[in-house]
Amino acid sequence: MNNGSTSASPPGQWTADELMHGKAGDVSPPTSPNGSATTSGGQKKRFSMKAMRSPAKKSTDPLDWGMPGHMTKEEVDVFMKFRDEVEKRGGEFKSTVYSFSLIEGEAYCLTRWLRARKFVYDDVIAMVEEATEVRADARKHEFYPDPVSALGCGPSLFMHCYPQLYPGKAKNGCPIFISKPGVLNTDAMECITSLDGILKFHWHVMMHDYKQRLMEHKKAHPDFCNFQTVTVIDLEHLSTSQLSKRALSIVKTQTAIDSVCFPETMNRTLVINAPRFFSMTWGIIKGWIDPRTASKIELISSRKTWEARLLELCDEDEIP
Repeated sequence: MNNGSTSASPPGQWTADELMHGKAGDVSPPTSPNGSATTSGGQKKRFSMKAMRSPAKKSTDPLDWGMPGHMTKEEVDVFMKFRDEVEKRGGEFKSTVYSFSLIEGEAYCLTRWLRARKFVYDDVIAMVEEATEVRADARKHEFYPDPVSALGCGPSLFMHCYPQLYPGKAKNGCPIFISKPGVLNTDAMECITSLDGILKFHWHVMMHDYKQRLMEHKKAHPDFCNFQTVTVIDLEHLSTSQLSKRALSIVKTQTAIDSVCFPETMNRTLVINAPRFFSMTWGIIKGWIDPRTASKIELISSRKTWEARLLELCDEDEIP
């Protein structure tokens, strides 16, 4: 399994001249779900450091912030410093950064980490160091390539207790992830696996399932650089009694890994069929979240509305 090489350089690593004047063949993909990577004549745009520093027309879309093509000079300087540090340290540090393999490309991989800590260099370094420690044990076991051994039961049985799946790809190429915490059956789950088993299985999913989907799409579509997910969280049947300590521990176990080891992998999240109590709570929580993150999350209770929105993001044959 390729978890990231420490000897090779990422595809698309640029020389000093290329960093200043651009590199033939590199293109900038959509930076937001509705973005465009082509000119009015249909020609691909060249990717350049000049574009990274200051686009001709400054975008006001918060989803474009910190993306290649929408960076300030100060952010580019932090990018360069971080890139040099990753190459200098190599080893597990570099493997952690390029957890989805070098095929992601340095510009889009490194800016994921930088955006997660708002381009504060010391905070980014601390995050990578923490992620390296968090994933150390799982890496010793090659991130659990056998899901049955990881869980202690068949994945289909686990999915029956807690439906989660990747049914297809969104229109922007991102994998679609669907989760139904409203039907999470903690009593049944505790009969077939443990919290440790769920943790191991999550490593398996991220490093063998999700990662493989990204790599296959990248190989088929070389311009694809958006290593993120379009997530659908279905809260149908969710009740306050289901928000037990055990249930929250399962969700927390998964999100804790993702937040530190796989930063900035949320492209868009649709929360559908939300009960009234959750909708009221979300109104408060949304005020505590930075605008960029909040803009990625859509809470939609009306079935007609969320079905229409989902079809804007995904083709019908890609979703169950």
